[in-house]
Amino acid sequence: MIAFVGFNLKGNDWKPARRVFLETIKERGIREDTVQTFGVFPRTIQELKSLDPSVVVCCGNAAVNLLLPDKPGDVEYIRGYVFDSPHGLTVLATVDPAEVSKTWVPWRMLFSKDIQKAKEMNKKGWERPLREVHIV
Repeated sequence: MIAFVGFNLKGNDWKPARRVFLETIKERGIREDTVQTFGVFPRTIQELKSLDPSVVVCCGNAAVNLLLPDKPGDVEYIRGYVFDSPHGLTVLATVDPAEVSKTWVPWRMLFSKDIQKAKEMNKKGWERPLREVHIV
């Protein structure tokens, strides 16, 4: 199961962030009833631990700061990367859907790619890729 943490992911469909979120998961072939959405609250960590999702997608800075307190800074620099949270969760950082249409950066495409990555991680699992550096 995929869990999403962020502001405005639940509730009214008229909110721009919720609309972007729903449109994107639909584009990527994910049904709304197969995901769990959470707000950014301290109790969210305990709820996620009890749910034990295969991947937690942090949408925005507040969600990243909640689940990855050792990763300071802006989510724009770490989006698309997968981290092991100190809470024992596998976390994928992405932008807040509310920011997708506000800036000139093509966040919609990048947000969509991150959702696709979460879908693949949910299906296949995730292993840290082995990387080697050869200095010549």
